[in-house]
Amino acid sequence: MMNLSWSWAIKLSITAAAAAAIAVVGCSGDTVVAQKTCAAGEALCGTSCVDSTSDPANCGACGTACKSSEVCSAGACGLTCSGKSTQCGQSCVDTMVNPNNCGGCGKACNPGEVCSAGVCSAQCPMGQKLCVGDGGAVSCVNTNSDAANCGACGVQCGAGKVCSNGSCADTCGMGVTLCPGAPPYCANTQVDNGNCGTCGKVCGNGLVCINGSCGGNCGPGEQLCPGQDGGAAYCAVVQSDNMNCGACGTVCPQGKLCNKGACVNQCSQGLTQCGQQCVDLTSDRDNCGQCGFACPKNAPSCGGGKCSTLWFPSGVQTNVPIANLAGWTLCYKDDYSVALTPALITNKCSGTHTLLGCMPTNQNTLTVMAAGLTSDVEFNTGNNSCNQNKVHTANNVEWYWDTNFSIGFAPAGDAVSLCQADTNFNLDTNLRLSWHTINNAGGYRCGATTTFSNNYQRVVYSAP
Repeated sequence: MMNLSWSWAIKLSITAAAAAAIAVVGCSGDTVVAQKTCAAGEALCGTSCVDSTSDPANCGACGTACKSSEVCSAGACGLTCSGKSTQCGQSCVDTMVNPNNCGGCGKACNPGEVCSAGVCSAQCPMGQKLCVGDGGAVSCVNTNSDAANCGACGVQCGAGKVCSNGSCADTCGMGVTLCPGAPPYCANTQVDNGNCGTCGKVCGNGLVCINGSCGGNCGPGEQLCPGQDGGAAYCAVVQSDNMNCGACGTVCPQGKLCNKGACVNQCSQGLTQCGQQCVDLTSDRDNCGQCGFACPKNAPSCGGGKCSTLWFPSGVQTNVPIANLAGWTLCYKDDYSVALTPALITNKCSGTHTLLGCMPTNQNTLTVMAAGLTSDVEFNTGNNSCNQNKVHTANNVEWYWDTNFSIGFAPAGDAVSLCQADTNFNLDTNLRLSWHTINNAGGYRCGATTTFSNNYQRVVYSAP
C-alpha cells in the first residue's frame, strides 16, 4: 500500500440543515467520520444543534417535548418563564445573549454576529472568545472552562476530561469544582450563580452567590453589577474586574487590564496579573496566594495569601457594622480629644493583623476602616515635615505611620496631603482616616469629618 502524508487546511461553512457528519475516504478505503460540533451552550439532537434550556421540542434533553400550553424554561417544561428569561413563543430565552432574540423576541443577529448585552455584535466581552460551530452559529465562549473549546475554538476535551484553565485535564484545578453539564465544566462554587455552594444550586432572581451562599449583599470591596452576559447580577471587584473597572459596566478595551479601578497596560507594583485582572494575592479571596485559588466557604477570607475565617477585606471600607468583624479583637479605644501616640496602640495591640477604624461615639458601625498585616500598617514611612507625603502600599491601601507626625490611611493610588494629618479633601474624602501623633495634638479626621472632640472614637482591632 502506498504511504501518503496528508496536510489538511479546510475551512467549512455548514448550514443548520447540513448533514451531521462529513465522510472522508482515506487510502485504506476506510471512512473517517468527523462528528458535528455545536456552539457553546448547545446540544446535538439528531442532526440539529439545539439549546435544550429553551427548545420546547428538546427541553432538558433531546426528544423531550413540552405541551402546547407550556414553555421550556431552564431545561424544564412549565407554565411561565423563570428568572429574567423572556417568553418568545414556546421558548424562554435570555434576550441579552440569545442571537435569535437579541434585545427582544424575533430580533435575530446577522450571520457572524453574537448577542452581547442585548446588542448584536461581532466582538465578545473581555475574557471570552468568538467561536463558530458546525451549524454556522457563532457564540462567545470562555476558553478557560469550555470543554468544547478548551484553550482555543474547536479544541474538544476527550471523554472523562474537563477544561481547567484552558487545558484538558482529568480533574479541575484548585478552587474549582467539576459540575455536570453539556459538557461538564469547572465551576467556582464560591461565586458561580448557577452552582452556588454546590453544583446545580441556582441563585434566584435578585440574589448573587457570595462565599458559596445565595444572598443579596456583596462582600467587602465588591459591588453588585449586572451579569456580563445580561443574566443574573454578580459581585464584582471593581478595582480589578475588566468588565466593571471602577464602576459597573465600565469595560476595559482589548489588551488593557483593570488596575485599581482604572484600565492600564500593566499591573502596578504589589499586584499580580491573573488572567485579565490585576489582583493582590495576599488578600484577594478569589486568588488567594496564587492565581485561581478561591477560598472555600469555611474559610472565606484571604489574609497574607492564606485563607482563614478572619474577615480581612481588601481596600478601605465604609459603614461596617462591628458585628461583621469576625476574628478581630478590640485592643485599643479612645476618642479624638485624647492625645495619641503610636506607643499607646502598640503596647496593647500585638497581633499579626491590625485594623484601624473610627465612628461617632456610642455607635456600632464604623464610618471608615481598613485592615492589613501589622508590619504594613505600622510601617515607618518617615514623614516629619509638611508635604513629604510618604506612604506604604499594601492590601489596596496607602498606609502612613510616623511616631511624631500622624498615622492613617487612604485608598490605594490616592495622594495624601500630610501637614501634619491628611488634609486632602479633593479625592475620596469619605475613604480617609488620619490621627495626629505630633506634640500631643489629638484629633483629626474620620472620613470627611474633622474633629478634636469626644464625639468621635478611634478604635484599633488586632487578630492573630
